[in-house]
Amino acid sequence: MKKAFLFIIISTCLFLTGCDVMKDGTMTCTRKESKSGISLDLSYTVDYADGFVTKISSSEKITADDSSVLDLYKEKIEEQFEPYKDVEYYNYDVSIKDNTLSSKTIIEYDKIDTSKMIEIDSNNGQLIKNGKISIKTLKSYYESLNISCEN
Repeated sequence: MKKAFLFIIISTCLFLTGCDVMKDGTMTCTRKESKSGISLDLSYTVDYADGFVTKISSSEKITADDSSVLDLYKEKIEEQFEPYKDVEYYNYDVSIKDNTLSSKTIIEYDKIDTSKMIEIDSNNGQLIKNGKISIKTLKSYYESLNISCEN
């Protein structure tokens, strides 16, 4: 009888909280890949509260022996970031040192004007709903890109 009662209490608690095991914390997502003389090392640290992303810090490294490949990647990444240069709480840095391109980005989603982000690129609206990004949605998105995530 006690086990049945305990089961009912636990089930009720899970039902009332929506079984949301990803309420507050930090999620780390990574992907490493090497192909055709190019190595990728991607790392994303995602802070979240109440099930919504508050901050993403990314570090993306591309290593290649051919400097023209790195120059091309740098040009494309800078083109991608250019529209966000004046958006408060969106910070990025792209640099090349030796045979590695490093791109670091910090986006504070709990402070940033998400409508401005959608205005810049409507694709942001696929993740941003009602001014927020659900941690579950972001995790699914990363995993669709073969990026592994752990809480």
